[in-house]
Amino acid sequence: MRSQDDVAVVRVTTDGPLLVRGRLRLVDEEGREVCTRRRINALCRCGRSAVQPFCDGTHKIVPFSPRAVNGSSASAHAAGSPPGG
Repeated sequence: MRSQDDVAVVRVTTDGPLLVRGRLRLVDEEGREVCTRRRINALCRCGRSAVQPFCDGTHKIVPFSPRAVNGSSASAHAAGSPPGG
């Protein structure tokens, strides 16, 4: 049985990276393991980071609009709107 500490939690941030808290095994497109040494890993969503797959903050200076989450905009979620509304 897995303990709560073994479960990674992924948080979608408004106009920013995916924040992954917890143990994470990350592999690239060829199946090679990508080293993750932090307790919280920020994964790029804008596609412009120089340190892919990790976020380097580039989303702050380039045009970037995240896709909707559960059919609604990410900014609506940040404002506290329920999913889909």
